[in-house]
Amino acid sequence: MNLFVSLAVHEAPDVVIDQLRNIDRYLSPSASVVHVSPSATFGPAELRERAADAGITSLIVNDEQLDASFGLLMRAHISNFKLMDAGSPGTVVMQSSNDMYVRQVPHDIFRQYPAGFNRRLVTSNCSWDFRSLALSDPLINGLNPRAMPTVMSQVEGSWYPLDFISDAMPILSSWSSSLTDLERYPREETLLPSLAFHEGVKGTEGVLVFSEATREDFRLSRSRTLARKLLGPAGRRSPSAVRYGSRLLRTSYMPLTWADVVSVYHGKLPSCGEYLDMDWNNARVYVESQVCGVKRVARDYDDEIRTNIRHAILDGELRP
Repeated sequence: MNLFVSLAVHEAPDVVIDQLRNIDRYLSPSASVVHVSPSATFGPAELRERAADAGITSLIVNDEQLDASFGLLMRAHISNFKLMDAGSPGTVVMQSSNDMYVRQVPHDIFRQYPAGFNRRLVTSNCSWDFRSLALSDPLINGLNPRAMPTVMSQVEGSWYPLDFISDAMPILSSWSSSLTDLERYPREETLLPSLAFHEGVKGTEGVLVFSEATREDFRLSRSRTLARKLLGPAGRRSPSAVRYGSRLLRTSYMPLTWADVVSVYHGKLPSCGEYLDMDWNNARVYVESQVCGVKRVARDYDDEIRTNIRHAILDGELRP
Protein backbone atom coordinates (compact mmCIF):
# COMPACT_ATOMS: atom_id res chain seq x y z
CA MET A 1 0.00 0.00 0.00
CA ASN A 2 1.30 3.48 -0.92
CA LEU A 3 1.09 6.11 1.80
CA PHE A 4 1.36 9.78 0.84
CA VAL A 5 1.39 12.85 3.05
CA SER A 6 0.17 16.15 1.59
CA LEU A 7 1.83 19.23 3.10
CA ALA A 8 0.23 22.32 1.64
CA VAL A 9 2.01 25.40 2.99
CA HIS A 10 5.64 25.77 3.98
CA GLU A 11 7.68 28.94 4.31
CA ALA A 12 10.64 28.14 6.59
CA PRO A 13 13.16 25.54 5.32
CA ASP A 14 14.42 24.47 8.75
CA VAL A 15 10.86 23.85 9.91
CA VAL A 16 9.93 21.77 6.87
CA ILE A 17 13.06 19.62 7.29
CA ASP A 18 12.16 19.23 10.95
CA GLN A 19 8.66 18.08 10.03
CA LEU A 20 9.85 15.71 7.32
CA ARG A 21 12.16 14.03 9.84
CA ASN A 22 9.22 13.79 12.22
CA ILE A 23 7.08 12.11 9.55
CA ASP A 24 9.91 9.72 8.65
CA ARG A 25 10.16 8.74 12.31
CA TYR A 26 6.47 8.24 13.11
CA LEU A 27 4.65 7.73 9.79
CA SER A 28 7.00 5.53 7.81
CA PRO A 29 7.17 4.23 5.17
CA SER A 30 5.48 7.16 3.46
CA ALA A 31 6.23 9.79 0.82
CA SER A 32 5.66 13.44 1.64
CA VAL A 33 4.47 15.75 -1.12
CA VAL A 34 5.36 19.34 -0.22
CA HIS A 35 3.94 22.52 -1.71
CA VAL A 36 6.19 25.55 -1.17
CA SER A 37 4.37 28.84 -0.64
CA PRO A 38 5.13 31.71 -3.06
CA SER A 39 6.04 33.81 -0.02
CA ALA A 40 8.64 31.31 1.19
CA THR A 41 12.27 32.32 1.62
CA PHE A 42 13.33 29.31 -0.48
CA GLY A 43 12.19 27.59 -3.65
CA PRO A 44 11.47 23.97 -4.60
CA ALA A 45 15.02 23.40 -5.86
CA GLU A 46 16.57 24.56 -2.58
CA LEU A 47 14.18 22.35 -0.61
CA ARG A 48 15.30 19.33 -2.63
CA GLU A 49 18.95 20.16 -1.90
CA ARG A 50 18.39 20.68 1.81
CA ALA A 51 16.34 17.48 2.10
CA ALA A 52 19.09 15.51 0.33
CA ASP A 53 21.70 16.99 2.70
CA ALA A 54 19.50 15.92 5.64
CA GLY A 55 19.24 12.37 4.27
CA ILE A 56 15.53 12.65 3.50
CA THR A 57 14.71 10.61 0.41
CA SER A 58 10.96 9.96 0.73
CA LEU A 59 10.07 13.39 -0.63
CA ILE A 60 8.25 14.78 -3.66
CA VAL A 61 8.60 18.55 -4.01
CA ASN A 62 5.81 20.28 -5.89
CA ASP A 63 7.22 22.76 -8.43
CA GLU A 64 3.88 24.55 -8.70
CA GLN A 65 3.74 27.45 -6.24
CA LEU A 66 0.15 28.60 -5.81
CA ASP A 67 -1.42 31.27 -3.67
CA ALA A 68 -2.63 29.24 -0.69
CA SER A 69 -3.65 32.11 1.55
CA PHE A 70 -6.89 32.15 3.55
CA GLY A 71 -9.65 30.31 1.69
CA LEU A 72 -7.30 28.95 -0.99
CA LEU A 73 -5.41 26.25 0.90
CA MET A 74 -7.25 23.47 -0.92
CA ARG A 75 -5.59 24.56 -4.19
CA ALA A 76 -2.20 23.51 -2.83
CA HIS A 77 -3.49 20.12 -1.67
CA ILE A 78 -5.14 19.46 -5.04
CA SER A 79 -1.89 20.34 -6.79
CA ASN A 80 -0.08 17.88 -4.50
CA PHE A 81 -2.61 15.14 -5.26
CA LYS A 82 -1.68 15.29 -8.94
CA LEU A 83 1.86 14.15 -8.09
CA MET A 84 0.78 11.02 -6.24
CA ASP A 85 0.91 7.62 -7.90
CA ALA A 86 -2.69 6.59 -8.45
CA GLY A 87 -1.76 3.30 -10.09
CA SER A 88 -2.03 1.17 -6.96
CA PRO A 89 -4.01 1.11 -3.70
CA GLY A 90 -2.97 3.75 -1.23
CA THR A 91 -3.85 6.44 1.27
CA VAL A 92 -3.44 10.22 1.40
CA VAL A 93 -2.88 11.83 4.82
CA MET A 94 -3.49 15.58 5.09
CA GLN A 95 -1.05 17.62 7.19
CA SER A 96 -0.23 21.20 8.11
CA SER A 97 3.15 22.77 8.78
CA ASN A 98 2.41 23.10 12.52
CA ASP A 99 1.67 19.39 13.13
CA MET A 100 4.09 16.98 14.78
CA TYR A 101 3.69 13.31 15.61
CA VAL A 102 4.74 12.07 19.04
CA ARG A 103 4.07 8.35 18.71
CA GLN A 104 4.07 5.77 15.95
CA VAL A 105 1.10 5.78 13.60
CA PRO A 106 0.13 2.12 13.09
CA HIS A 107 -0.21 1.31 9.39
CA ASP A 108 -2.95 -1.17 10.26
CA ILE A 109 -5.24 1.78 10.86
CA PHE A 110 -5.25 2.57 7.13
CA ARG A 111 -6.15 -1.02 6.31
CA GLN A 112 -8.89 -1.12 8.92
CA TYR A 113 -10.31 2.29 8.01
CA PRO A 114 -10.05 3.41 4.34
CA ALA A 115 -10.67 7.00 5.48
CA GLY A 116 -10.55 9.09 8.62
CA PHE A 117 -12.45 12.36 8.73
CA ASN A 118 -14.98 14.09 10.99
CA ARG A 119 -18.68 14.08 10.06
CA ARG A 120 -19.55 17.43 11.60
CA LEU A 121 -22.76 18.46 9.86
CA VAL A 122 -22.85 22.17 9.10
CA THR A 123 -26.26 23.61 9.98
CA SER A 124 -27.69 27.09 10.42
CA ASN A 125 -27.61 26.53 14.20
CA CYS A 126 -24.05 25.22 14.56
CA SER A 127 -21.38 27.37 16.19
CA TRP A 128 -19.03 27.75 13.20
CA ASP A 129 -18.51 31.36 12.17
CA PHE A 130 -18.47 30.38 8.47
CA ARG A 131 -21.66 28.29 8.49
CA SER A 132 -23.58 30.64 6.15
CA LEU A 133 -20.82 30.65 3.53
CA ALA A 134 -20.44 26.88 3.76
CA LEU A 135 -24.16 26.23 3.39
CA SER A 136 -24.37 28.50 0.34
CA ASP A 137 -21.12 27.26 -1.23
CA PRO A 138 -21.81 26.75 -4.97
CA LEU A 139 -19.07 24.11 -5.23
CA ILE A 140 -20.69 21.81 -2.68
CA ASN A 141 -24.23 22.64 -3.73
CA GLY A 142 -23.31 21.82 -7.32
CA LEU A 143 -22.88 18.19 -6.22
CA ASN A 144 -26.04 18.31 -4.25
CA PRO A 145 -29.21 17.61 -6.24
CA ARG A 146 -30.64 15.73 -3.25
CA ALA A 147 -29.72 18.29 -0.60
CA MET A 148 -26.68 16.38 0.63
CA PRO A 149 -25.45 17.66 4.01
CA THR A 150 -22.39 19.89 4.10
CA VAL A 151 -19.80 18.08 6.21
CA MET A 152 -16.90 19.68 8.03
CA SER A 153 -13.72 17.99 9.28
CA GLN A 154 -10.45 18.94 10.87
CA VAL A 155 -7.98 18.78 7.99
CA GLU A 156 -4.82 17.90 9.89
CA GLY A 157 -4.49 14.18 10.40
CA SER A 158 -7.48 13.28 8.21
CA TRP A 159 -6.97 10.67 5.49
CA TYR A 160 -8.66 9.44 2.32
CA PRO A 161 -8.25 6.51 -0.11
CA LEU A 162 -5.97 7.32 -3.03
CA ASP A 163 -8.42 5.82 -5.51
CA PHE A 164 -11.15 8.17 -4.23
CA ILE A 165 -8.81 11.14 -4.74
CA SER A 166 -7.88 9.91 -8.22
CA ASP A 167 -11.49 9.36 -9.28
CA ALA A 168 -12.45 12.78 -7.90
CA MET A 169 -9.64 14.64 -9.67
CA PRO A 170 -11.85 16.10 -12.45
CA ILE A 171 -14.11 17.63 -9.79
CA LEU A 172 -11.18 18.72 -7.62
CA SER A 173 -9.41 20.35 -10.57
CA SER A 174 -12.52 22.27 -11.54
CA TRP A 175 -12.90 23.41 -7.95
CA SER A 176 -9.28 24.55 -7.81
CA SER A 177 -9.70 26.80 -10.84
CA SER A 178 -12.85 28.36 -9.31
CA LEU A 179 -11.62 29.12 -5.80
CA THR A 180 -10.03 32.51 -6.50
CA ASP A 181 -13.36 33.84 -7.86
CA LEU A 182 -15.46 32.90 -4.83
CA GLU A 183 -15.99 34.48 -1.45
CA ARG A 184 -13.40 32.95 0.83
CA TYR A 185 -13.75 30.80 3.92
CA PRO A 186 -11.77 27.71 5.09
CA ARG A 187 -13.00 25.44 2.29
CA GLU A 188 -10.28 22.91 3.06
CA GLU A 189 -12.49 21.94 6.03
CA THR A 190 -15.60 21.24 3.92
CA LEU A 191 -14.83 20.38 0.28
CA LEU A 192 -13.09 17.02 0.62
CA PRO A 193 -15.12 15.67 3.58
CA SER A 194 -18.39 16.72 1.90
CA LEU A 195 -17.36 15.04 -1.35
CA ALA A 196 -16.27 11.89 0.50
CA PHE A 197 -19.53 11.86 2.44
CA HIS A 198 -21.46 12.31 -0.82
CA GLU A 199 -19.57 9.42 -2.44
CA GLY A 200 -20.16 7.11 0.52
CA VAL A 201 -16.50 6.77 1.52
CA LYS A 202 -16.38 4.61 4.65
CA GLY A 203 -14.05 5.00 7.60
CA THR A 204 -13.54 6.25 11.13
CA GLU A 205 -14.79 9.63 12.35
CA GLY A 206 -11.50 10.38 14.13
CA VAL A 207 -8.30 11.99 12.85
CA LEU A 208 -4.64 11.40 13.74
CA VAL A 209 -3.73 14.82 15.16
CA PHE A 210 -5.03 16.48 18.33
CA SER A 211 -5.58 20.23 17.95
CA GLU A 212 -5.83 22.59 20.90
CA ALA A 213 -8.36 24.56 18.83
CA THR A 214 -10.85 21.70 19.20
CA ARG A 215 -10.63 21.95 22.97
CA GLU A 216 -11.65 25.59 22.67
CA ASP A 217 -14.42 24.68 20.19
CA PHE A 218 -15.76 22.17 22.71
CA ARG A 219 -15.73 24.65 25.59
CA LEU A 220 -17.36 27.37 23.50
CA SER A 221 -20.02 24.94 22.29
CA ARG A 222 -20.63 23.88 25.87
CA SER A 223 -20.94 27.45 27.06
CA ARG A 224 -23.40 28.32 24.31
CA THR A 225 -25.51 25.24 25.00
CA LEU A 226 -25.65 26.05 28.71
CA ALA A 227 -26.50 29.69 28.06
CA ARG A 228 -29.31 28.76 25.67
CA LYS A 229 -30.81 26.48 28.27
CA LEU A 230 -30.70 29.26 30.85
CA LEU A 231 -31.89 32.02 28.52
CA GLY A 232 -34.55 29.99 26.75
CA PRO A 233 -35.69 30.67 23.15
CA ALA A 234 -34.35 34.24 23.29
CA GLY A 235 -30.83 32.88 23.63
CA ARG A 236 -31.05 30.49 20.71
CA ARG A 237 -29.32 32.76 18.21
CA SER A 238 -28.48 35.72 20.44
CA PRO A 239 -24.88 36.95 20.89
CA SER A 240 -25.72 37.33 24.56
CA ALA A 241 -25.77 33.53 24.80
CA VAL A 242 -22.11 33.45 23.82
CA ARG A 243 -21.10 36.19 26.23
CA TYR A 244 -23.15 34.79 29.10
CA GLY A 245 -21.98 31.24 28.55
CA SER A 246 -18.36 32.36 28.26
CA ARG A 247 -18.58 34.10 31.61
CA LEU A 248 -20.17 31.04 33.19
CA LEU A 249 -17.42 28.70 32.02
CA ARG A 250 -14.62 31.29 31.80
CA THR A 251 -13.88 30.19 28.26
CA SER A 252 -10.43 31.30 27.16
CA TYR A 253 -7.86 30.25 24.59
CA MET A 254 -5.74 27.35 25.83
CA PRO A 255 -2.62 26.78 23.73
CA LEU A 256 -0.87 23.46 23.27
CA THR A 257 1.17 22.49 26.33
CA TRP A 258 3.85 19.91 27.01
CA ALA A 259 1.31 18.08 29.20
CA ASP A 260 -0.86 17.71 26.07
CA VAL A 261 2.11 16.23 24.19
CA VAL A 262 2.83 13.74 26.97
CA SER A 263 -0.84 12.70 27.12
CA VAL A 264 -0.93 11.92 23.39
CA TYR A 265 2.42 10.11 23.68
CA HIS A 266 0.84 7.81 26.24
CA GLY A 267 -2.25 7.25 24.07
CA LYS A 268 -4.54 9.58 26.01
CA LEU A 269 -6.43 12.68 24.94
CA PRO A 270 -5.46 15.75 26.97
CA SER A 271 -8.96 16.60 28.30
CA CYS A 272 -12.70 16.82 27.50
CA GLY A 273 -13.12 13.12 26.76
CA GLU A 274 -13.30 12.31 23.08
CA TYR A 275 -14.38 15.81 22.10
CA LEU A 276 -17.94 15.18 21.07
CA ASP A 277 -19.22 18.48 19.68
CA MET A 278 -22.36 19.37 21.60
CA ASP A 279 -23.20 22.09 19.08
CA TRP A 280 -22.59 19.75 16.12
CA ASN A 281 -25.05 16.92 16.79
CA ASN A 282 -22.49 15.28 19.08
CA ALA A 283 -20.16 14.56 16.16
CA ARG A 284 -16.98 12.76 17.16
CA VAL A 285 -13.74 14.63 16.55
CA TYR A 286 -11.22 12.16 17.97
CA VAL A 287 -10.98 8.47 18.74
CA GLU A 288 -8.47 8.31 21.58
CA SER A 289 -6.59 5.24 20.37
CA GLN A 290 -6.06 6.79 16.93
CA VAL A 291 -4.54 10.14 17.96
CA CYS A 292 -0.77 10.11 17.41
CA GLY A 293 0.17 13.77 16.87
CA VAL A 294 -0.42 17.31 18.08
CA LYS A 295 -0.91 20.83 16.79
CA ARG A 296 -0.46 23.77 16.86
CA VAL A 297 3.29 23.55 17.33
CA ALA A 298 4.86 26.94 16.64
CA ARG A 299 6.50 27.32 13.22
CA ASP A 300 9.72 28.30 14.92
CA TYR A 301 12.63 25.85 14.83
CA ASP A 302 13.71 26.85 18.35
CA ASP A 303 10.24 26.68 19.90
CA GLU A 304 10.44 24.74 23.18
CA ILE A 305 7.77 22.14 22.37
CA ARG A 306 9.11 21.62 18.85
CA THR A 307 12.64 21.25 20.21
CA ASN A 308 11.59 18.72 22.85
CA ILE A 309 9.72 16.61 20.28
CA ARG A 310 12.75 16.81 17.96
CA HIS A 311 15.03 15.58 20.73
CA ALA A 312 12.63 12.74 21.37
CA ILE A 313 13.25 11.59 17.80
CA LEU A 314 17.02 11.69 18.34
CA ASP A 315 16.80 9.98 21.74
CA GLY A 316 14.29 7.40 20.57
CA GLU A 317 11.98 8.22 23.45
CA LEU A 318 9.76 11.13 24.46
CA ARG A 319 10.23 12.00 28.13
CA PRO A 320 7.73 13.78 30.42
